[in-house]
Formats: sequence, C-alpha cells, structure tokens
Amino acid sequence: MGLYYLIKKACKIIKATHLVGEDDEASEIDKFVAVLELNHDFIFGDATYQINNNRQRNLRKPAALPLEDDVNKLRNFTLENIASLTSDSFIVWDSHNFKKLRGLTVSRLTLFNARRGG
Repeated sequence: MGLYYLIKKACKIIKATHLVGEDDEASEIDKFVAVLELNHDFIFGDATYQINNNRQRNLRKPAALPLEDDVNKLRNFTLENIASLTSDSFIVWDSHNFKKLRGLTVSRLTLFNARRGG
C-alpha cells in the first residue's frame, strides 16, 4: 500500500515539472494515473486484504486488552482529578491547569470510548 501511494505522489511531482512547458507528457502522466487507479484493486488487492485481516485479527485479541483493575484505577484517577479541578472555585486557570484538565479529558475520551469486551 505504501508503494501505491509513493507512485501516486511521484506522478504528481513529475506532472508538476512537466506542466511548465510539456503538456503532452503531463497528459500521459494523467493517463498513467488513471490506469493505475482503475487497476488498484487488481494490483494491490492482496495487500489491502492482508492489512485488514491483520488489523482485525491482531488488535482484537483478549490478551492484548489491559487488565480491568488497571482500567478502573485509571478511571478513578481521571475522575478524581477532573472533579478536583472543576470543583475548586478559587483555582487560577493558567495554561498549566488548563493543559492538565484538557489532557485528563482527552485521555478519558480516548480510553473509555474504545470498544472493550465487558
């Protein structure tokens, strides 16, 4: 798949250099890219299938999931820190506190919106 995108990027760069004065060669590059895109599934279909298959098989292994106790500790830590930051009415909202709250919120969204078993 990386090879496909490398070829397309190289074609864009070569086409840009040929557009300066050699329009015939630039149109030939357009034709090559069109044929490449039409044959994408034929040439790179196996690579796409292998990537999707590995992604589905390797990332969903129960052994790769974190321990439930660790997830609960992390959840409690983020909730306690968010509550302490938002409930303190005398806190000075400088960049440090804002970044801390932003990081806690982003970690909560990232970790707990993921699909986990149970």
